[in-house]
Amino acid sequence: METPLRQYEMHTKAREKLFGWLAEVSQDDYTKQFPFGYMKTMRATLAHTAQAEWAYTRRMRGEPPAEQFFTEERFPAFPALRDAWREMVPKTEAFIAAEKNWNRPLEFEFTAADGRTWHSKGTAGGQLMQMYYHEVHHRAQIMSMLRMLGMAAQNLDYSAFAFERWEVK
Repeated sequence: METPLRQYEMHTKAREKLFGWLAEVSQDDYTKQFPFGYMKTMRATLAHTAQAEWAYTRRMRGEPPAEQFFTEERFPAFPALRDAWREMVPKTEAFIAAEKNWNRPLEFEFTAADGRTWHSKGTAGGQLMQMYYHEVHHRAQIMSMLRMLGMAAQNLDYSAFAFERWEVK
């Protein structure tokens, strides 16, 4: 089984490939409404995904909720959001590397985007897996948006980043 830190490393590699595609998108396309996804735009989806990593790591560290950091208003253009997310990576890596008990209980309350408050009970490892799966889910939405714009956004599969591979014929 891959370590949690190695898993995060694979996410950041896939994220960087996605960033490469997004760097080629105009601001109009970055904010274009699509007929699917909760957030409907690449900008909103990306901000939401970065915000989730920020919030999930705060929860796992036992820190109280704070105001939204990754918002469309704070980061209206892609380069600024990308750079801020990149700055967060070492902090997330340091937390993951320092955590010694992924089975420790984790309990917290949060308010969802729709205003409802939820109580959540699980483990630190479960929250980490949620962070990973959440990003994969939203990366796939952004990839679909990019493909609808005619970009060949594909192959962010874990094995493309985690395994040594070579063509034999």
